[in-house]
Amino acid sequence: MTSHPFTILITPPAATDWRSEILLEHQMQSPGPTAVPDYTGLRTATEVYVEYTPTGEVEYYNLAKDPDELKNRLLDAATATTWANRLSAVRNCRGSACP
Repeated sequence: MTSHPFTILITPPAATDWRSEILLEHQMQSPGPTAVPDYTGLRTATEVYVEYTPTGEVEYYNLAKDPDELKNRLLDAATATTWANRLSAVRNCRGSACP
């Protein structure tokens, strides 16, 4: 029988292989006055970018400056294009090709 230290069971693995952003998706289940519209987005440790499908509205939040996501900070077209391209890349990637 091979023995291993117990700490291997409680010590988390190195986070070097973890992804740095996640894809957010929501599809409205039932329409109504309080329904959240369809959206896709990206979330990182410090930022959130969301595109609402039916309206074309776009939101960007810097979580370090605005952790409650109260002020949309998407102020310029260059930033919007950069985030739209990142979202498209994540939405369309498969397996290990994902960022």
